[in-house]
Amino acid sequence: MRLVHFEIAGEVQGVGFRAFARGTAVRLGLAGWVRNLSSGNLECTVAGATEAIDEFLAAMRQGPEAALVKQLIVLTPPANPELPSPFTILK
Repeated sequence: MRLVHFEIAGEVQGVGFRAFARGTAVRLGLAGWVRNLSSGNLECTVAGATEAIDEFLAAMRQGPEAALVKQLIVLTPPANPELPSPFTILK
């Protein structure tokens, strides 16, 4: 199992990005969460099979049609993260 924690910068709020992330993660069988940050970025933690994570990250670099992803920033994952399954949108 692989665990990735990251932020997505760009025009990513108000464009359906969280729902896009959730749908992609559920389709790929991944656990985790996504949420908006006050900075305008999105934050996400996801876990699952390496191949599925790679496909998820590729989709996140593109985003939904209305989004403009400028950067995907991989961060150090939190110790002992709680990862809901199925993947959840946090408020």
